[in-house]
Amino acid sequence: MDTLSSNIGKQTTRLIFNEYIEIPFIFDLRFPCSIKEFEIIHNIHNNLSHGEVEMTIEDQAYTKLKQNSFYKNYFEDSIINNQYLFEQYYRDQLTILLIDCKIQLDIEFVFSLVYNKNSMKTSTDRIKYYLVYHDELKKLLKILNYGFEVLKDDINKTLFDIENVLNPGCFPLKTNGYYKLIIADNVIYQIPPNTVIDNAEGLSKKFLFECDGEPFVENCLMNLIELIITPKYIQDINNIQNILMIYARMSLEISSLRRYTVDNLEKLRPIINLLTSILALYDEPSKVFQMIMTKYITTNHLNTCTSIDACINHLKTLKNFKIGLDKNAINKILSKLEIELLKNWLYDNDNNYADLLKILNNSNNDLWRYSAKILTYFERMLEFAIIKTNHGQIIIDGPYKQLEQYLAQENMSTKIEHLLSNRIHLYLKQTIRKENIEISLNSDYKYFEENLIQLQSILNQKQRSHVKVLCLISWLKFYAEMYSFALIMVQSQHDIMQQIDRLLSNNNSKVCASIKIFIIKQMIYFANISLEELKQTLLNRNIVWIKPILLQQSNTHGKEQNNFILPTPLFECKTEYIQVNQLFKQFKEIKQLENLITKCQTDKNLTYSFYLWFIRYYTRFHRIKNVSIDISFVQMIENQLQQQLISNFEPIGYQFILQLCKNFDNQSYFQLKADMTDNDIHIRLVALNIFALQLASKCTKNSTVMNSLLFDIDHKMPKDYAKHLMTRCLVGLQPNNNHIMIQMQRVKNEVQKRLNNREINEYGKFIYQCSKNCYFMYYFENCGRPNDRSKCPLCKNDIGSVKRGSSQLLVRDPPQIQLSITSGFQLIDDYIKHYNETNRYGYYINPTQTDNSTVNETNEHLQPITYRLLHMFTHTLIMMLYDLKCLQSIRDKADLQVNYFRKHYQKDYELINIMIGQQNECHIWLYKIFNHLSSFNIEGILDTNKKVVDFEKHIEQNIILPHIQSLSDEIKQYNLAYSEFIREHNAQPQLIDYINELVENEQEYPLLNFLTITRSNNDIVKEFRSKFYLLQYEKLYPITDYFLKHLSELEQIGYMHPIINFTNYLLQKYNHRILRTEASTKELDFYIKNDSNDKKIFSLFQQFLQAWYGLKLNDVQLDCAHIKIDRTQSSEQFSKSRKLAFFLLNRSTDNSSFEILGCLHTLAKFQNNIINFYKHITNPQILYENTERKQPTIEIQKIKKEHLLVISSEVIDTILREENGYIINYEYGKTKEIIYDYDEIETRLCNRINRIQ
Repeated sequence: MDTLSSNIGKQTTRLIFNEYIEIPFIFDLRFPCSIKEFEIIHNIHNNLSHGEVEMTIEDQAYTKLKQNSFYKNYFEDSIINNQYLFEQYYRDQLTILLIDCKIQLDIEFVFSLVYNKNSMKTSTDRIKYYLVYHDELKKLLKILNYGFEVLKDDINKTLFDIENVLNPGCFPLKTNGYYKLIIADNVIYQIPPNTVIDNAEGLSKKFLFECDGEPFVENCLMNLIELIITPKYIQDINNIQNILMIYARMSLEISSLRRYTVDNLEKLRPIINLLTSILALYDEPSKVFQMIMTKYITTNHLNTCTSIDACINHLKTLKNFKIGLDKNAINKILSKLEIELLKNWLYDNDNNYADLLKILNNSNNDLWRYSAKILTYFERMLEFAIIKTNHGQIIIDGPYKQLEQYLAQENMSTKIEHLLSNRIHLYLKQTIRKENIEISLNSDYKYFEENLIQLQSILNQKQRSHVKVLCLISWLKFYAEMYSFALIMVQSQHDIMQQIDRLLSNNNSKVCASIKIFIIKQMIYFANISLEELKQTLLNRNIVWIKPILLQQSNTHGKEQNNFILPTPLFECKTEYIQVNQLFKQFKEIKQLENLITKCQTDKNLTYSFYLWFIRYYTRFHRIKNVSIDISFVQMIENQLQQQLISNFEPIGYQFILQLCKNFDNQSYFQLKADMTDNDIHIRLVALNIFALQLASKCTKNSTVMNSLLFDIDHKMPKDYAKHLMTRCLVGLQPNNNHIMIQMQRVKNEVQKRLNNREINEYGKFIYQCSKNCYFMYYFENCGRPNDRSKCPLCKNDIGSVKRGSSQLLVRDPPQIQLSITSGFQLIDDYIKHYNETNRYGYYINPTQTDNSTVNETNEHLQPITYRLLHMFTHTLIMMLYDLKCLQSIRDKADLQVNYFRKHYQKDYELINIMIGQQNECHIWLYKIFNHLSSFNIEGILDTNKKVVDFEKHIEQNIILPHIQSLSDEIKQYNLAYSEFIREHNAQPQLIDYINELVENEQEYPLLNFLTITRSNNDIVKEFRSKFYLLQYEKLYPITDYFLKHLSELEQIGYMHPIINFTNYLLQKYNHRILRTEASTKELDFYIKNDSNDKKIFSLFQQFLQAWYGLKLNDVQLDCAHIKIDRTQSSEQFSKSRKLAFFLLNRSTDNSSFEILGCLHTLAKFQNNIINFYKHITNPQILYENTERKQPTIEIQKIKKEHLLVISSEVIDTILREENGYIINYEYGKTKEIIYDYDEIETRLCNRINRIQ
């Protein structure tokens, strides 16, 4: 010890006199120079290399400490081998760590936690842990420090020594409110709170405790959760924001721990949700919280499902909600809160799970919409794997017994059965891949045959087993869906297909009849075709069982009207349409029609119905085979009704009706032909419906914005439509057809984005204007300094720098204008404001080419769906004017002919179909929207930009947005109304009614409401993206929005690790063994072949190649340098075409490795951007420019996997499918609707960011 002290004294003196380091004043350190040792340990940890394979990372760290310890040889000789000295040494390091991290925890508590004297670990093990898991330890201390803010000195209650069964006083063991660890035969058991263990035999497998980290530490964390959620510590909360912040940060930090699962962390979520909900909903959150504490929590009145439901209902009755919250928002927040509370209750009361099902089944709530987490719990508890293993045939025992008792109750609705059936079906589907479907069909065929018989037998019994029915029908649906996919998509010729065909042909049971209906509608869905098109597709296929069904529905005279859904006023104007329809069916005198036309003159709804009748009449040219023009009917229109029609509807209305009766002419886009598909017909009917709306708008007393497009102020048809349109401001057009303004907006958006991402240096923060005579604006990429030269696209003058690569601005007359970013933005804003105040009359060309139009295209004040619909309105109007010979050209421009407008209209229809994501049913949603528009009436004339904007916003708020919340529901409403309308005189449902899931018949088709269409095999990420933007959720869920918009960038971040790993290995191996000149002359292939025994270099190179060729970067930036990425060679030739210097990262001597450096720099920027954005969103007070400065940085060459964000389409798919991201609507006819939990998805994505080390 004297020698050690003497040596330390010498070292200390040298430090004081030669280095003048500042030593912070810390009490209670036991060793001299512990702070210096702390710095050494810190540096070792930061410089650990995870690429070494010769030794573990722990051994590598320990070796470096032995070599570099301040105490030299005494570290190993005296400290490590002396328990007392090591304890003092370890205590000192922990003390300094507490000070360094600003942790308020008592050192004795921390030492007891980390050192844990009862552990079997040696001093070497403990110092290795401290060296390698330094960052993890900091997180643990941070978490416990949050706990200390709530618990104060009671934080010590989280620590419990590990009991040994050999200890005679160990049993009986009662855990009260804490978790306890027991060790028996070197196996650790964890006993949950409030459990009694009488003897060692009571230690069953369910108590086995597995932990990747330190069991003692994890047990402490779990006890911490148990403590901080007890009423004692939360009943006196006054500052809800503060405690919420503590709990939320604690939850995030625990979630980010890699080696600790902390299984009871979910118990913290209900408290966080409760506090969050109260803050979001009420004006006086503290009072509301105290009321809940007094009435429910401290009195233990949240210990049953009924009391939880009562608490939520009580919260709904409170009157002090924040202003601006509507009923739907309040209900959603409180429903999600109730689900969290119920889920938390379920963890401790799974033996009574039927109580929860009762609440979920209540018809007065919509809790099922947020029940994904609860269903996930049931998936584990009911062990759905058994259903898969036993092919749907299960025994009613264990947890299924309670489920059977619950479902067997009288007057029980089938909501729970449907929810569970959907979940079982989804589980089964996740166990099979498309390429293995034929194998599964073959191997499981005998169970398909058995289950059909068994299910029918159960249904024939008076007292059926509900659970058996549930499992059998779910499995049969799974098998039948595979069969339908193989039948229509694969067109499988496997022998099993004939076996299934024979079985379905010979089985006449009612259950089998339901299965057949399901297979038919699933085939229609998979192939995205109509029932009629399915008939044609299967016409020459040898499928015996389906032919009688399809033949039964065939109509030799034409297509059934309910097989082909037509535009019909089924909501607004329904009474008027029935009146028109009845008159045309029954009229005996022409006078009756004349009177009807006269009534239309001032009745817009009746006029719209009148036009719609003729549109429906026109479809006979498609529905009825070989039908010809009804000459007598046309003559009546031309000879007897012409004058009346022209007088009331103007010549354009008369011509429209006449052309509908004649099926238009041979050159018309609207002439129906025999070879047209159903989609061809629908796309034309949509256009005709739009034009009917515009024509019908004439029949109002006053001028309206709608009729001002086709008629003058006297409601008359103008003589020249080209001139008339030049007096109107048209809807749905991009106002930014001005090239100067387009460029200005692009410049402003890009510069702002680059500012946020800190891509512009101080000396490059400028925007440039071509000259005082030219408003063309531009900026310089890379660092922002002038570095390129080009020509102005407007005035053709040279712009930019003297030459490419030069930072000197070109001098010319008139000179270019350099503006600060603030001044540049102001100039842009002023120009755009002035431009928008200038009225734009008539049609002007969209700056975006038709083929380049996307679902995201819109103007500044509309959502893309509204913009696209109004864009369609204008192009339909002009297209119809051309078709009716009312317009020869617009502004005499050859490029603005009918084909131009037709292409735009067709693209609009295509994009709307993509946006709403309802396969093959876009037209139905549009028909319903048009129906609601028919009664829409705003007085005025569209002659100013402001009126256009006001009209467009009004349409969006009152028509579009209310009808996009549940598209499946909108479509079902129309289908159901249409089916009832068609069947007015035919009470028997048709096959199409079952296909569209509009009717049920339990006698003929039992359990058909379980055999609903499923769409879970689709690209769910694409559908999610579409619905997310359709519902305008960008501002509500900014992190989700960022991920979706930047996914192509973010999914490349993971390529950094194999690139860095390989280049690091080459640097370690060759950087000091060869000259740079040699590395610049010899290819990598030479070194790989020379070191043929080095298996690692080959393995790392293969990983590098996979990453390099996986990158989607074509050019990158490194400082001000612009670098092209060369991947012209095949991956096989890559090592032969690249010098070794290419891989040896070096920025000081030459640019050989700039390509890789540029890629790494760009990928690092992608990650830094999302982290900066996340920090800014979670703490808006932090400015973008301060965000980056406040977070720790990592050198690129020291990056490990845990430092990188792992995200991709596949990860988002997993979040949606497996992490409670959505639930399928269980209601009959609506199961194609996926209900996403956007809050849960946002949280999951945030957690991905938080996991980055």
